[in-house]
Amino acid sequence: MIFVIGPPGSGKGTLCSLVEGTQNWSGSAHRHLSVGDYLRTLCGQERPPESLLYNCDAIRTYIQHNKVIPGDLLVPIVQHKMTVTPNGFDADTMWLIDGLPHSLEQALAFDGLLGMPIKVIILECDPEIAKARFLLRGREPADDEERFYRRYDNYLQNLREIHQHYGKITKIIRVNGSREECLDAFLGALWEGQ
Repeated sequence: MIFVIGPPGSGKGTLCSLVEGTQNWSGSAHRHLSVGDYLRTLCGQERPPESLLYNCDAIRTYIQHNKVIPGDLLVPIVQHKMTVTPNGFDADTMWLIDGLPHSLEQALAFDGLLGMPIKVIILECDPEIAKARFLLRGREPADDEERFYRRYDNYLQNLREIHQHYGKITKIIRVNGSREECLDAFLGALWEGQ
């Protein structure tokens, strides 16, 4: 598993989607799990059957108030998604998990339940570029400039502890350029050290 973290609008989902299905250094296929997208689907208007397994009201409240979802609530959801995905835990699958962890508490919960990732890629993006991307995509009606800055500030507050926790397995890349430039940097980070 590889964590891909960065501020809102940094391109985590875009980069992971572009790489999904390609093979890594060992021949394993990259699979992308956007934690945020999955939570929006799980707790949205048209809930899938597995939503009955979780407290979607609590999850929606955390999301609406830009609060970090506790690891003991979030990590079992991620584990379930990985488990029910065909070939999810096969040796031939390398998960790219975008949007997790948002806090040290989530990181510790994930490590305890599913083990440490093999790498953590941190996307650095200038706030104005990230804000423009965030507002352009407009995933939710409440996605405005104020919400962007709340989420961006929350990300920065938690990043140092996450970075320190994972230490040597982290790779920081800049993602301010074009899609092609960002993809080149992302691929370099994926392959580095392998």
